[in-house]
Amino acid sequence: MTQRHWLSSVIKEQKEGGQRCPQTSLKQVADSVVVLQESISIARSNALALMHASSKIKVNG
Repeated sequence: MTQRHWLSSVIKEQKEGGQRCPQTSLKQVADSVVVLQESISIARSNALALMHASSKIKVNG
């Protein structure tokens, strides 16, 4: 199960009043948030690199 699927299943259970092991759930949510923050950071770096590279490209026309 991917983290995204896991996270959505936990949220669904919480809305329905179901209860998983709260300690584990909280830890896994925290881990998911860290992974998400790292992904956003990488995406931001890639976007900046692309913008920088594209500003140096000259189109013949």
